[in-house]
Amino acid sequence: MGNDQKDKGPTVVPMPTPAEIKTYIMIAQTKLNLFRNKKLDQIRKKKAEIAQSLKENNLDVAKAKMDSLIREEDYITTYDILGPLLEILKERVTYIITSNECPPDLRAQLDSVIYASTRLEFEELLKLRDLIMRKYGSAYIQKAENNVDRLVNVNLVEKLKIKPASDAFLIIR
Repeated sequence: MGNDQKDKGPTVVPMPTPAEIKTYIMIAQTKLNLFRNKKLDQIRKKKAEIAQSLKENNLDVAKAKMDSLIREEDYITTYDILGPLLEILKERVTYIITSNECPPDLRAQLDSVIYASTRLEFEELLKLRDLIMRKYGSAYIQKAENNVDRLVNVNLVEKLKIKPASDAFLIIR
């Protein structure tokens, strides 16, 4: 009786397939567009709310809503940056899969997507990050997440920073 299974050693994680990576990229692109449209709708509503708050002379409420609106606009910008990066990666999936090391000419795109994956609420970007980790290892992912080599799109880094807008900027807006 007992356990008939023998210890087969550590489980081997299979390398991602081109179809698997392409699928997650396409789903991420679709979600980016969906979230972008949703954010644009939220921005339109928030602008109306800000206008109403200003009419009612509620400056503090208007400033709080403007800060939120600026954050929404930053997300739109990040989606606009990520869209073309994902398209490039989708077109170069075979190149990514056949390279033993991360291709130097795709590092900026991959690093940017990995950097954004942990800062945005996209399950598909996290899945894509995990697929890239299976291919190139966790050391590469760590470097990309922390932007060690400074290859992440500069605008993406700026827009994903968590920072409140200054009062002066809010009033000007």
